[in-house]
Amino acid sequence: MSKRAIIYATGSKEDLIVLHRKCDTLAQMVQEAKAENKNLDNIRSEYQRQAGKRDERKEALNNINSQIEELKIMYQEAESSIPEKERQAGETLATRRQKLKNPPGGKME
Repeated sequence: MSKRAIIYATGSKEDLIVLHRKCDTLAQMVQEAKAENKNLDNIRSEYQRQAGKRDERKEALNNINSQIEELKIMYQEAESSIPEKERQAGETLATRRQKLKNPPGGKME
C-alpha cells in the first residue's frame, strides 16, 4: 500500500469515528426532543383542564351575579311598591288621627 492510500484509509477511519459521534449526538438530541415534546403535551393537557375549570367557574359566577341582580330588582320593586300601596289606600291611620285632633274649622269642644 502506498503512503497516500494509508493516509486516506486513516483519514476515512477518523471520518467514520467523527460521523458515528455525530450520529450518537443526533440520536441523543432526538431523544431529548421527544422527551421535551412529551412534557409539552402534558403541560398542554393540564392547561386545557385548568381552562375548562376556569370556564365552569366563570359560568357559575355569572349565574350568581345574574341571581343577585334579579334579587336586587325584586327588592327595589318591593320598596317602590310600598309607597304606591299607601297612596292607593288613601290616608294612613296616623294622618286621619291628626286631622281629627286638628280639624280645619278648629277644635271641637
